[in-house]
Amino acid sequence: MGFYVVNGVINLINSQLARQATEKLEDKRQEFQKWQQLNNQEFQREQFEKQKQLQKELAEDNRQTQLKVALEQRNTARQVVQDQKLFQNWPLRIVPDQILNANHDENLISLRIIPAPPVIDFDQFGGNNKSFPNIETGLAQGLREFFNQHYSFQSTERPIELIDGGWDSKRYHGGAAIIGLFALLKSEPMLILESQIDGDYLHLNVGYWGEGQQKYFYQSIISNLPYREVVYESVKIRARQWREKREQLAKQLNKSLEEIDRQYGSDNAFNLKILQDEEALKSAGIDSSDLATQPYKVTAKDFEYLCQFLVKCQSLVGGWIADIHYLIHHNVPPILPKLIPDLMRGIDDPKLLKTIVSGYRQVYEALENERPAWMPELALDLADSLTALPDKNWAREQLDYSVKSWLRLRGINPPNNLEQAIKAMKPVVTVADEVYFNKLHHCLAELESRQLATQVKGLLSEQLSAESFYQRSIKLLNSGQLQEALSNLNAALERYPNHSQLNQLRRQLPSNAQFFDFQAVTVDSRGKEVKREKKPAQYFTENLGNDVTLEMVAIPAGQFKMGSPDGQGNDNERPQHLVTVPAFFMGKYPITQAQWKAVASLPKIECDLDLNPSKFSGNNRPVEQVSWYAAVEFCMRLSKATGRDYRLPSEAQWEYACRAGTTTPFYFGETITPDLANYDGNSIYAQGPKGVYRQETTPVGKFPPNAFGLYDMHGNVWEWCADTGHDNYKDAPTDGSVWIENGDDNRSPLRGGSWYFSIYAQGPKGVYRQETTPVGKFPPNAFGLYDMHGNVWEWCADTWHDNYKDAPTDGSVWIENGDDNRSPLRGGSWYFYPSNCRSAYRNDHDRRVNVSSDHGFRVVCGAGRTL
Repeated sequence: MGFYVVNGVINLINSQLARQATEKLEDKRQEFQKWQQLNNQEFQREQFEKQKQLQKELAEDNRQTQLKVALEQRNTARQVVQDQKLFQNWPLRIVPDQILNANHDENLISLRIIPAPPVIDFDQFGGNNKSFPNIETGLAQGLREFFNQHYSFQSTERPIELIDGGWDSKRYHGGAAIIGLFALLKSEPMLILESQIDGDYLHLNVGYWGEGQQKYFYQSIISNLPYREVVYESVKIRARQWREKREQLAKQLNKSLEEIDRQYGSDNAFNLKILQDEEALKSAGIDSSDLATQPYKVTAKDFEYLCQFLVKCQSLVGGWIADIHYLIHHNVPPILPKLIPDLMRGIDDPKLLKTIVSGYRQVYEALENERPAWMPELALDLADSLTALPDKNWAREQLDYSVKSWLRLRGINPPNNLEQAIKAMKPVVTVADEVYFNKLHHCLAELESRQLATQVKGLLSEQLSAESFYQRSIKLLNSGQLQEALSNLNAALERYPNHSQLNQLRRQLPSNAQFFDFQAVTVDSRGKEVKREKKPAQYFTENLGNDVTLEMVAIPAGQFKMGSPDGQGNDNERPQHLVTVPAFFMGKYPITQAQWKAVASLPKIECDLDLNPSKFSGNNRPVEQVSWYAAVEFCMRLSKATGRDYRLPSEAQWEYACRAGTTTPFYFGETITPDLANYDGNSIYAQGPKGVYRQETTPVGKFPPNAFGLYDMHGNVWEWCADTGHDNYKDAPTDGSVWIENGDDNRSPLRGGSWYFSIYAQGPKGVYRQETTPVGKFPPNAFGLYDMHGNVWEWCADTWHDNYKDAPTDGSVWIENGDDNRSPLRGGSWYFYPSNCRSAYRNDHDRRVNVSSDHGFRVVCGAGRTL
């Protein structure tokens, strides 16, 4: 019973709990529905608000668009009105598109010239003579003949397109016409030659703009010209001619002058009477300009005279503007100056001539900083043409400016006085100035400045003779004929002891030349000697004191391909490029320890030098363990002591001297052997043999020289060059100069290889024996230079460049764009692999401050020029 009661209670409780849970769940459901309903209402409200805002924005955008359309329509309407007004008064009879779409060369757009002829009322000259010529037609024909002859439309230098017959004088004119034309034709170079009549006066105005100009030029060139007087001048000329003619007729026909006038004189007789009255008044000292004299009778011939007068004026102005246009925009020199005298004949208007001459002068002065080399010739051409005019002052002014600009071009501050300025030209005149000086002499003679003309002629004659000696000396030096060059120079200085170029050249050369003979060796690809040739070389000896000398071998001028071709050598030896090298002198051997000590004992210039820096001692061994900076200091001390310009070679000079005319990897041929240079003989190059590895430097000159007579260019020690460091030859100079630009100032090339290196890839290394050899031990090259391969690397003057791109081609030191902290070492050394002894090999790993027992150098000096 109790169980049932308890069970009933439990069921009751469960029923109540279930009901409560159902009610609670229903409450939650209703609450959720209410929340959902509220959320839906809020969402709909937000959506309505967004739609309302979007519709508002769309309405505003539509309104703004309509407003813009309305404004654009308004502006378009205004522009249409403006364009209609512009074209109603457009000064040309052709529309802009016809000019803009005309065919022309995009690289040289022709200058278009539009003549705007004057409108002349013939009635001003009395009568209604309708047979008077059309000024526009005659003006256009005359201008066309002038421009076709001198500025042809087909010209590739100064093309001019004459657009005649297109000007409508009833519409825009003057400045308003120029503004309208410039607005629509500013992209085209244009010149408008406008002639206007104002009462009895004529004005010649010019409107001009070139391609790309943002502003136009508009100016009156001739103003208030009494054109009636021009016409009357023609009348007077015909009257004077009639006076002579009627006297001849009177004698021939035995009649009186009055009878001749009545029968044959017509208008000429009438005009002659008026002319005679004017001449009588003038003889009596009476000014007839204020008197009411009878006017002359004008004919068609007189208007033709006026037309030709206008043709000359507009040709002068048009040619002047065309000259300036093509000079400024296309670097084409003017041609009008030589035409000025003929064009000015019959034009008595100093203002016109002044405008043109001063216009040229202003442009020349403005361009002098930009194109200084042009100005002396251009100004002298102008002066030469102006000498034909009656007033010589025009020519004198231009000649004075020409001489002074010539001096400024050469870095000389010109004296104000012309005579002193001509004297200042003497030290710097060369044979290249012959054309200029001949023209200068002609101008001075035409100006009757006989003393100055004689001075210029004597200066030129002396210079031409002295210059011929100088050029012959340079030619002899470039061909390696040192003794002949010295003889030629000495003879020249006896005649011209004060000539600056001759003296400078002589100071760069030794007092005498010596000769030596040597054996140049050639081997085959296996290293076997196939040729031994006796060769001579010229050299001079520099005395360093204490029985120590420095032998400098003459290296002739020439060309060679610097670097290695594709498939040979390293990437930093490319691109292979042609270099032209002037003559110079190079050390026969790398600098020896005895030579180093002699020069290092001289007074310091920039840095201290260790008297005994080398690891391998020996007076005749190459100096090593010297940095690039130490090698440069050596050169500076040597230069100061001798008065000659010594320095490290450029990389181009080094390789040119090393190759000595060969194109093979080594100056010996296709390979190298330890019998030919001091390097690691345990390695081979190509099919060459192995041999001894000396493991030290050797005395210079132990091995055969190259064909120039230079020793140890392969092996022994790396040789510093003057250049900065560059990773290849991209953009390297092609004139043989030192390559400095864009290089690593902390590196410089080392060339030639050394005693220390061999080839990794070919055969095992042997035991190092660490020994150099005396210089000159091995045969020299064809120039008589010893140790150009091996023994020690030799420093060059160049800065380091990574390849030969843009390298000089004249053999000069390569400084530009190089690494100033690195310089090339050339020739290889006793320490290096045979491949590193190749003529083209470049050692770019060492910094200029580095020292090593296989780093040395040799020196060069100029063959008559400062390097």
